Amino acid sequence: MHNASVSGQNSCQNYARITTDYLAHAPDLIVIDIANNNGETEFACLESLIRDVWAAYPLCKFVLMKTFSVTDRLVDANINTPTVPGTLNLCQDLGDYYGIPVVQVWENVAADIAAGKYHLCDYLIDTVHPTLTGHNLMSSWLEPYLTAEFLTTRQSPATLPERLY
Repeated sequence: MHNASVSGQNSCQNYARITTDYLAHAPDLIVIDIANNNGETEFACLESLIRDVWAAYPLCKFVLMKTFSVTDRLVDANINTPTVPGTLNLCQDLGDYYGIPVVQVWENVAADIAAGKYHLCDYLIDTVHPTLTGHNLMSSWLEPYLTAEFLTTRQSPATLPERLY
């Protein structure tokens, strides 16, 4: 396991580190936590990262985790207004296009808060960053994708399609 995370960086900044922080480790699985500092330009960089990793390691798997933030206080009602909601769709579109699972964290948190399982302040430490509980929840939402079938079935297409972004 190698943690290539750099807090506060968008996908273009991560893509700039592809040689040292991704390809150098011959990855079998890459989980990308996509925050809210990604717009369409940054999703084009994320797409480039995926394509370049698959060019070097075609058996590498990806899972995208689309996180969220809220604009104001950590009151439960603010779960209904995540910041930059359009990025939820951009991320899902990219995952759907390449057959990459996307964990839509906002949907999970919103459903859990609506069900009374916890409060927004239990998930976020501020309006952006998950608490330890939040990280544990994200890990639990990732687990269903890490099956033997997922890990042994080729995810990358034999020939990459035209770029989406």
